[in-house]
Amino acid sequence: MNTPQGNIVDSGRAFCMMRFPGDRRIFCTGFREDDLSQDERIEFLFNLYDNTGEVIKLPCTSIVDDYTGLTLEDFDKCYEISLDIESSEVHKKFDYSETTEDEHLEIVSDCVRFLSEASEDGVERKIVLSRTKLINMKRSELRDKLINLFESRKDALVFYYGLPELGTWFGASPEILLTRAGASIVSMSLAGTRLTGSNNEDWDIKNIIEQRIVTNEIKSVFELCGLNVSTEGPFTRHAGNVEHLCTLINSSAPAGFSNDDILGLAKRLSPTPALCGYPREMAADYIKRHELSDRECYGGFIGIEDYVREVMKLYVNLRSARYNPITQQVKAYIGGGITPLSYPTDEVAETCRKLRWLTGTHEKKITARKCCD
Repeated sequence: MNTPQGNIVDSGRAFCMMRFPGDRRIFCTGFREDDLSQDERIEFLFNLYDNTGEVIKLPCTSIVDDYTGLTLEDFDKCYEISLDIESSEVHKKFDYSETTEDEHLEIVSDCVRFLSEASEDGVERKIVLSRTKLINMKRSELRDKLINLFESRKDALVFYYGLPELGTWFGASPEILLTRAGASIVSMSLAGTRLTGSNNEDWDIKNIIEQRIVTNEIKSVFELCGLNVSTEGPFTRHAGNVEHLCTLINSSAPAGFSNDDILGLAKRLSPTPALCGYPREMAADYIKRHELSDRECYGGFIGIEDYVREVMKLYVNLRSARYNPITQQVKAYIGGGITPLSYPTDEVAETCRKLRWLTGTHEKKITARKCCD
């Protein structure tokens, strides 16, 4: 199982900074002098939600030992590159469309009816619907938000990057798509959402089914690729102001299983039912016909590949937003899994809670119903 090696882009018109969970280091390119030794070879990886085309690769040229070592000049340099990208005629243009709560409520309501009718055959189905929100954010506010994420979200991959092919994005993703360290391979089934601090209450059946669908599909893909599987969970995993059901899917790479094979496995997994739905073809078609914005990078994957150490860390591009430095606006992407047991008002309220990673506040208050067993 192999995959094309990817499209390596010119780092002269791009930048990236990433800080992984449990690590204070910043992997970076574009705004610091190159300081990796000749023996090092690390690349950033980017893949779109629609999973078409090659994975985009960008060389990592420097590592900052601690995120507190980032300077105002570092952020200024990234911002200037971002301006250049947004002014370019070849980059992916910024889309100013957004989805209001009322529009999303209608879309989710229609989806629940569709799934209720489709699931009469007994097959568990799920569709992940997202919406977008435009928010004004000045240059200094973006910098402060990034610094806050580096400090407060130690459980997430915190990222900020800009490429002509993709635009400028930032976020704090709690969700592993696939990691490889030597022979160890790990994926994550992260689904089902409620507010953090639910007093150890049992999870309701809607969230249990939603997360089980993701776990079963990831296991199935592993097994189709000839990998033995073991699982840990499900358990509750905190992600800022919300928490999710989480299961770790573990395996060991057989002899000769290369990084290209790992990347091929990632392409087969993405987008998982946690970001698209199940069955995938049905869910992807429904999303394409009913969502009001192109997902672009949201729901794809990002990460690094360290060739020398045989390490690959890929995370889902989640809790993320695209930034336009010219208009100083953020387009945030937020979503949730819909099943026949979903209450539409609950699902809209969930998107508001997830938006708090960016805004720190709710939008207008929505009366939510509690999903029963």
